[in-house]
Amino acid sequence: MELEQIVSVLRKLLRVQQVVLTNNQAYIASAAQSDDARVEPPFQLQGSYRNMEQAGRADRPGAHRRRA
Repeated sequence: MELEQIVSVLRKLLRVQQVVLTNNQAYIASAAQSDDARVEPPFQLQGSYRNMEQAGRADRPGAHRRRA
C-alpha cells in the first residue's frame, strides 16, 4: 500500500513538472519576441516553481504537518 502511494505521488509530481516546463517554454518564447512583433500581451511567469512545490506538498501523505 505504501509503495502504491509513493508511485502515485511521483506520477503526480511528474505531471506537475511537465506543466511547469511547458509554462516555462511559453515564457521563454514570449520573452524572446520583440515588442513590435507581439500580437498579444507578454506572457507573465509568476511563481511557477513555488506553485510546483506547493502542488507536490499538497499531494503527499502527511503533507499538512508543519516543518520543524
